[in-house]
Amino acid sequence: MPETVTYLDNIDVIKVESFGETTIDDWENSMAQVTKIREETKCSQVLVDARQQNKSPDTMELYEFGSSLPSEYQFAVIISDNTLNDHYFLESVARNRGKTVQLFKTFKEALGWLKTSTYI
Repeated sequence: MPETVTYLDNIDVIKVESFGETTIDDWENSMAQVTKIREETKCSQVLVDARQQNKSPDTMELYEFGSSLPSEYQFAVIISDNTLNDHYFLESVARNRGKTVQLFKTFKEALGWLKTSTYI
């Protein structure tokens, strides 16, 4: 599976690391793991590190995934040039539906946003 999901209890963040070629099944499986961790920890801040991802699901799958993201989460997504356009599209879809998703180039920026955001 080209994604790993862990809970970083020292900073109270759920981290998803995505690498290689990912499918919508990978993303949905990761989201199920995120949901399970949230149930256990009450953490709603998700840091997705997609810098090593080189292929995303297709456009329609991105649209459906972005539309279905749970509103109670904050998603900070660290991106690279490999899947830049896909992630901008996903962010746009999600934000147009009231979801809290923000793209970043660095871990420091993404974590800083999660930790200073007023979203509850």
